[in-house]
Amino acid sequence: MNTRTKGRLLELRAEKELNLDDWITYRVKGTTRFNKNVDIFGEFDILAVKKGIHKYIQIKANQKPGPKDIARLKELHKKYFGPKTVFEWWTYWNRGKRKSKQGWEKILI
Repeated sequence: MNTRTKGRLLELRAEKELNLDDWITYRVKGTTRFNKNVDIFGEFDILAVKKGIHKYIQIKANQKPGPKDIARLKELHKKYFGPKTVFEWWTYWNRGKRKSKQGWEKILI
């Protein structure tokens, strides 16, 4: 499975999980022949809204956010967003021998 397919499947899985928890979601549409995949604000894959709270979520497979990623997202939040906006980084772990580590790790930024 290539990385693009894996990413789209993880985004769908995350969107379904949010919808089951009564979040309204918008997911960035995939790349086609004539358009390019453009993330929300160049950073996020999913926007979820519930009772006035907005979640912007970045989806990754087997990759934690680095210090530069966290600093960039914190600066974006501080500059443009209010207290009812949440940035999250969801990592889906499916590599490695430890079964206990496999699954979603959700980091609040």
